Amino acid sequence: MMNILSGMMGMGGGYGGRYSCTMRAYSAAFFEADSNKVMELNHGGKILLPNSTLDYLIRYNVPYPMLFKMIT
Repeated sequence: MMNILSGMMGMGGGYGGRYSCTMRAYSAAFFEADSNKVMELNHGGKILLPNSTLDYLIRYNVPYPMLFKMIT
């Protein structure tokens, strides 16, 4: 499960709540890319989101930086 905690206490844009969704997590090895890109993803501290999730976050003006919480 991933929670995005942003816009708390009136900081940020028009988004003042929490977005929550459940997704499956996969290692970078499942990403179809060359070995250099996979290595960068493994050590880059990045989370790759589905296009639909990223579209939602952009459409509702969730302020940056976005904070993610991953739960197993």
